[in-house]
Amino acid sequence: MDTTLSALGVGRSGRHALWHLGLACAAGGAVLEALTIAAPCAATEWLEDDDDSNASARAGTGIVIGQIIGAVGWAVAADFLGRREAIVLACVGATGTCAVAACASTPFAFEVGVAVCAASATGLFIPSLLLAVERAPVTARAGYATTLAAFVAVGSALVLGAHALLAVIAGAIASSSVGAQWRAALAFAAALPFFAGIACARGLVESPRWLLASNKHVQLRTQTRQEAARTFNGTGTPGANRVTSILDDTLRNSGDGSKPAVPAPGQACRACVGAPVQSQAP
Repeated sequence: MDTTLSALGVGRSGRHALWHLGLACAAGGAVLEALTIAAPCAATEWLEDDDDSNASARAGTGIVIGQIIGAVGWAVAADFLGRREAIVLACVGATGTCAVAACASTPFAFEVGVAVCAASATGLFIPSLLLAVERAPVTARAGYATTLAAFVAVGSALVLGAHALLAVIAGAIASSSVGAQWRAALAFAAALPFFAGIACARGLVESPRWLLASNKHVQLRTQTRQEAARTFNGTGTPGANRVTSILDDTLRNSGDGSKPAVPAPGQACRACVGAPVQSQAP
């Protein structure tokens, strides 16, 4: 696939895919930042009714454990379901679990909620990075990864800014509580994967390498033609035809060695022209 992706280049289709992957990474960064803010704030709120000062530490441990479990689970899901489907599913999970954590009424429910939410948010990073590396040409992979890291920082900054604004508003309202602040921050963070999931479900492409490895050649050919048409402004342009031709050669030669390569249309007939005809004994 390297030659096909190099011929396709970044172009408009590559920037379109990178934008959607960046939205998913920004949503993941926002959710994890909101969990990091909510853990000590929730411990401060419940400390008045509970003398256990380790509530914040338990919540932080739950976040770390959730990320470890999520990393393993989403890596398996990305291989089984596909990169795109895993990202969309992670957006749904992060939205729901973040909203549930914002509504937690007890420390135990909050700790379980942040652990599950952290596991869901991890799915916004691993499949996104896999799809970016597998879609980008060889010379652009570092740029794709750096751009996704920048999107994560932007998502974290959005939640930090929202929490700071909530703190300023809370300072002007005497009846405001700490609980209202961290719950509002989680609710704000839950909205980001919701909109990212809608965008990815509508416009994100699947990893071409995963499609090739999964023998989904029809979908791979259709998707590549659409991307080539978007990049080279039409399906009949020389650039689009070149990408399609290289992909067809790749698909013909993608056997495991035990099966003969499928000849291109017309090659079998041309190979037979001039070949001697051997008669078989009755």
